Amino acid sequence: MKRLIVFNFLIFGLFACKKTNSESSCKYDALPNSLILKITKNGKVLDDSILADCKLYYNEGLVKKYVNDFTFNNLEAQYKGRGLISSRRIGILSADYNIKTFYIEYAQSWPADTLSIDYLKPMPSNNCLYLQNAVNHNGVAAAVDSSFPFNSAVFIIAKP
Repeated sequence: MKRLIVFNFLIFGLFACKKTNSESSCKYDALPNSLILKITKNGKVLDDSILADCKLYYNEGLVKKYVNDFTFNNLEAQYKGRGLISSRRIGILSADYNIKTFYIEYAQSWPADTLSIDYLKPMPSNNCLYLQNAVNHNGVAAAVDSSFPFNSAVFIIAKP
């Protein structure tokens, strides 16, 4: 009788168990690394005063939606004046909401730059991390400035 009870528990357990570590779920929330851009014009980095007026947006139908964390203010003091601007939210928008095209708007009436950004969602197969897959600037793969000691690549946005 005891064997029958144990056998029933084993059979019930096999059918009741569900795979908990599926490809679409992670056990903790991850944040993407910041997308860091180094913006230059005619080979010179943009002043912080120009960066302060830059805006990042994407289109939702006919409506511009601005990314509210696109700023140079969240960088450490030693990186001020080096043309850097960043956003962490862009990774969440790309991976979680499938928004892949963004625009940098300049207050100086310069043409907007188009960014194609692709982040992959956190999954157990990539250690539950957001992965930055591709960054293109105006249709071309963005070059990387490797002189910065960040965990994220610094992509160069070169304006003529």
